[in-house]
Amino acid sequence: MTLKTLSGKYSREEAMYREENERIETKIAERENQIERLKKKQERLWKTRPFWIDYLVKPVADYLLTYLPGRRYEILGPFGLGAVVSIHFYKLSATKENQFENDNCKSITFVPGDLGRGELRIRNHDEDTGE
Repeated sequence: MTLKTLSGKYSREEAMYREENERIETKIAERENQIERLKKKQERLWKTRPFWIDYLVKPVADYLLTYLPGRRYEILGPFGLGAVVSIHFYKLSATKENQFENDNCKSITFVPGDLGRGELRIRNHDEDTGE
């Protein structure tokens, strides 16, 4: 065994190590670029996400309005950790000053259930539903 033999073996091993390390670093950089592209794609997708109030609450309000002639509605919320949403149906003749007097306002309150299944729950203020 000579110093030249040892040196040559080390040089070959070092070259193989560098080559493999460079290959791995290239793969890491490619994956990091792929992750960045996917994050941007996810951000664009997020902007198109269906909003449950538009898809669930507003159609309910439109439907209920057919049973409440002479009224308009306003959707309020979501509020708080429970994402509470109320629909207020005001008489068309009601002004801002008297919209909550007498029966000028009828309302219904919802909390989201399992939104993955399109579930809405009615909040009942007359009894404790645990919501």
